[in-house]
Amino acid sequence: MQTAVCADRSDTPMAEFHPFGIKSGPPEAPQHDPTCFWFPNPACCAAMLEHVGFTQVARVHPKSSARAIFTAESKAREKGRAPDEMTAPWS
Repeated sequence: MQTAVCADRSDTPMAEFHPFGIKSGPPEAPQHDPTCFWFPNPACCAAMLEHVGFTQVARVHPKSSARAIFTAESKAREKGRAPDEMTAPWS
């Protein structure tokens, strides 16, 4: 049974790619999840947060049993706006 975490726990940002999804669920009732492809390590999660503009990114309790929980601040403190569905990139 695969676990939904990146095996690499180094300080180098990286993610594992599972092209066909993963097996998940409890051992007595395993399921195949074809929607989970990428599993970043904690360094990758922090780098992604910084890449999109968050500041003061910090991992909460790095030694805890939780995989990775972060706090971060947004540069812009303003109310968000709904996307214009007529000009959205997927239209």
